[in-house]
Amino acid sequence: MKVEVYNKKGEKIEALTVKLPEVSITPEELSQVLRAYIFNLHQGTKKAKTRGEVAHSDRKPWRQKGTGRARAGSKNSPIWVGGGVAHGPRPYTKRLKVNKKQKRKVFAYMLAEYFKQGKVVVLDLQSETIKTRDAFNFLKKLAWHPYPVYTVVDFAEEDIAKSFRNLEKVKIRRAQLLSPFDLYKKTYLIVSKKAFEILNKRLKQG
Repeated sequence: MKVEVYNKKGEKIEALTVKLPEVSITPEELSQVLRAYIFNLHQGTKKAKTRGEVAHSDRKPWRQKGTGRARAGSKNSPIWVGGGVAHGPRPYTKRLKVNKKQKRKVFAYMLAEYFKQGKVVVLDLQSETIKTRDAFNFLKKLAWHPYPVYTVVDFAEEDIAKSFRNLEKVKIRRAQLLSPFDLYKKTYLIVSKKAFEILNKRLKQG
């Protein structure tokens, strides 16, 4: 399959060939991988104090009978303002795991769908520099503004990342870390020449 390559002015300069893997996945496989990614985004650091952890006196607020008020044994009770929280969040370290083979398979399938739908273009700067204004004009040339776009770059391509990251609805992703969860968000992909080579290798692994 052919992928169009553009310069920073939005002009087509060549076409690259990418071999798409013949993989298929079930809805269950996709669900398992995405659920693991979403669950593992939670840090598990939230914590609410229970009635045993709140710093109040354990002294009985008033006597049991004769006041006309309801019985109360402690200001630490969850029904009191400033008391402990019943069934509140607690810290946890649980993480969901998915085997590497399944993750690679799902990633390869989802990325291949992007190529088939024509949602991927390659940006080749040809040793030129690019500024934010150039990046904005590039998006307009592709008619991808103001749609959600991921600019996929290598870790070393900080200049491209800086040029695109301040644009509306544009997010930066590293080619080595692009995940099925990113691809599930139905965006467009602007891929640098180096990042394209990395993604091509990851496709073959699927």
